[in-house]
Amino acid sequence: MNLAERLGVTPVINGVGPVTRLGGLNLSEEIETEIKNSSHLSYRMDELHLAAFDYIAKALNVPGGLVTCGAAAALTMATSVCIAGSDAKRINSLPHVTWPKRNVVIQRIQSDPYDHPIIATGAVLRLIGGDHGASLVEIESSLDDTVCAFIYRQNDFKTEVELSEIIKLCRAKGVPVIIDAAVTVPPIERLQNYFKMGATFVAASGGKGFRGPQTAGLLFCSKQNAIAALLHHLDMDERITTWPSLQGQSNAPLGLPANGIVRAMKVGREQIFGMVAAIDQYLINAEYNLGNEELNMCEKIVQESDAIDVVRYRNEYLLVDQLKFRIGAPQIVDEVYLELHHGTPRVILGQELTSLGFLTLNPMALQSGQGEKIARRIIEISQKLGIKKEKLK
Repeated sequence: MNLAERLGVTPVINGVGPVTRLGGLNLSEEIETEIKNSSHLSYRMDELHLAAFDYIAKALNVPGGLVTCGAAAALTMATSVCIAGSDAKRINSLPHVTWPKRNVVIQRIQSDPYDHPIIATGAVLRLIGGDHGASLVEIESSLDDTVCAFIYRQNDFKTEVELSEIIKLCRAKGVPVIIDAAVTVPPIERLQNYFKMGATFVAASGGKGFRGPQTAGLLFCSKQNAIAALLHHLDMDERITTWPSLQGQSNAPLGLPANGIVRAMKVGREQIFGMVAAIDQYLINAEYNLGNEELNMCEKIVQESDAIDVVRYRNEYLLVDQLKFRIGAPQIVDEVYLELHHGTPRVILGQELTSLGFLTLNPMALQSGQGEKIARRIIEISQKLGIKKEKLK
């Protein structure tokens, strides 16, 4: 009996993809090996962080990448640096910000629940614009002396002002730009383009497109901003007189703060080695061959059954093909979802299109044989519930 069986938990077939609620994606053997090897040795974490930062810089041709415990943690870290920099007293005081420069500007249509990692620092959000984002005039007028950062989060809503123009305006005002790219990086070309435009920070997920550890993320930024970020993050129980690492690579004298606000989001050596290994693997092969094969099999079986309609479409954020199964009214979609969830094998599909009558299948976490199992379960349940095929118009 394995540990999962002793705990009494039943595994699921993950048809949603790289989501935290299902544990993320399966790691490759190469990543697992590096994680296992890292657990047998100890390192100075500041040295390991900066070594990985430099390695990622060369591998991806960007300023550098700091491994975090997720994209949300990267947002908190970036915002903390924008508010307090490397000032030890200010770092120690967060999230209690007693100085004026604490406002973070974001367009109203780009504001979502992932604002929480930003305001956790003590930052105050300044929402601007309407249904089409903010105008250039609105953006410029919002960037006063109390603003420490501008947040840009790409979503399905088109903004009036292009990102390049926003960055240009912010740079002219001396305001750092933080890009929330949790679902938009990779591709690497997009990441590189953010920095070509002049972005200050880019927060990305390690467990989505990079297929790294689910508890890993990346904060892409300059070396000096990375050093400042580590001051908010690392275990600082050292004497200033014997603390060599970060000071030796900093362009300015550093104080030694107590454990900062991002200390609660600590990163282990396993995450760093695993994330770097994932980037290496991504650069070798960015495709999801096994998942695509399983998607093809599922599509073929459902189509041949003529039980329900299935449509292939492109997920433009994760850059993979997905399937959507036409079920019917939302309450029927929920019923099918629960039948899949509680049956054998347990299958969990995406619910983002439930209001339109669909369940979705993302292939990124699928293992050999699971595409067929999903198809058989969908056909079985549709017949059980009397769901008729409804051709899409």
